[in-house]
Amino acid sequence: MDGKENKIVKEEHPSKENDQVQTNDSMDIDKNEGSTVHNDHADKQPSDERKEPTENKRSKRMFGALLGTLGKFQKEAEREKQSETRVRRAELEKKLAKRQEEERKELDIQESQEQEQREKDLAQERRVAMEDLELDLKDLKQTLKKQESTFLKTNTEPRLYYRPYYLLPSQKEYLDQVREEKD
Repeated sequence: MDGKENKIVKEEHPSKENDQVQTNDSMDIDKNEGSTVHNDHADKQPSDERKEPTENKRSKRMFGALLGTLGKFQKEAEREKQSETRVRRAELEKKLAKRQEEERKELDIQESQEQEQREKDLAQERRVAMEDLELDLKDLKQTLKKQESTFLKTNTEPRLYYRPYYLLPSQKEYLDQVREEKD
């Protein structure tokens, strides 16, 4: 009889080994849940939820996984939006750079045309000035030749021009001849 009583006692009073197995199972479930906050609220839940704790915990895990997935999609959508804005910004910067390059080329062309025009104007001014100088020089040469015709010159180099107060008849003939040649 002692053997039967021992069995009954073991069934009525679970041994320490059975307690450890039960506590390890409950700890495994709590570890899978991942939060102690839920455990604190588990005591306050209605009796229906206490009856099926594994199903409730599974639902919470599924809900958490769903929220995590939704969060990932939100972050991904935000990154895509940012990347789209970056792409737009890059396109705008390329267009701006292209426009600036075109404007710079236009300015360079315009500046080169203005420079060419200035050079043409300067060349024209130089030509006019040179023509004026040549005309002045011609006039000066003509006046000098006219004046030379009134003076006598030496036969040696450098030539010296002189005019005596009284001219000899030969000198007078020479000056008349020179005047006729100059006219």
